[in-house]
Amino acid sequence: GDAFSFDNLYSNPEEISQSETEFGVDFGYSIPLSRSFKLNLFVGAAYSTSKLDVSLSSYDYSYQAGADADMDGDTYVRTYNLTDIEDNRKFSSLVIPVSFDFEYSFSRRVSAFARVGAKVYLNSLSSTHDFNASAFIYGTYPQYDNLVIDADWMNGFGSRHIGISDLVSPELKSVTVDGMAGLGVRIGIVGPLALEVGASYQMGFMNLIDAVDSPAGPVTYTVAGGEKTCGLISMDRAVKRQGLKINAGLVFKF
Repeated sequence: GDAFSFDNLYSNPEEISQSETEFGVDFGYSIPLSRSFKLNLFVGAAYSTSKLDVSLSSYDYSYQAGADADMDGDTYVRTYNLTDIEDNRKFSSLVIPVSFDFEYSFSRRVSAFARVGAKVYLNSLSSTHDFNASAFIYGTYPQYDNLVIDADWMNGFGSRHIGISDLVSPELKSVTVDGMAGLGVRIGIVGPLALEVGASYQMGFMNLIDAVDSPAGPVTYTVAGGEKTCGLISMDRAVKRQGLKINAGLVFKF
């Protein structure tokens, strides 16, 4: 299932691959409410790895380029024809989950629970960002009877590959908070050891990736700075963790 939600303002990605894996340990305290009901309180620590890949076969756009995007100081309309676009991000996080659940025991070995909680993500453990695209770039100069220039020696025009060296990586937000709710069952294995399986839905309260302010498109240019790429993912203004998760683990009761 999906691990993230994001609304792209400028493009419609044809392929989105996303995944998140999380493992850790929780410590809990049980408060009996009746013979069959318990209130369980949990706090824990976990390690999360995430991957988000977006691809687009082609994307064409134009924008009004300023004098700083021309070697002679003229203004013009800069056009990009991008093909075979791939934008990939991987990152890992430290997670601090806090939750509580209400547990109903059907027997000594089988119980069901409903859980609600929150997860605090510290997103600065590691992060990589890769972008690749083929580009044909040209400029149209209305002041010179719509002269079109695509010479590769001028203003970064012509055919070229745009890659990691042109990339402006937006920072992951260092701390994000998500909410979660789920259902599950606990099945006793032997003694105090039980198997816990369930499903939960996670909703991001905060954006995970800070967007790069690039209203013109995923790639822009200045003579001094060259090509600057924010990519497809970073043009989104609302990248959050969100999705249905399958949970499994072992419970040891002291």
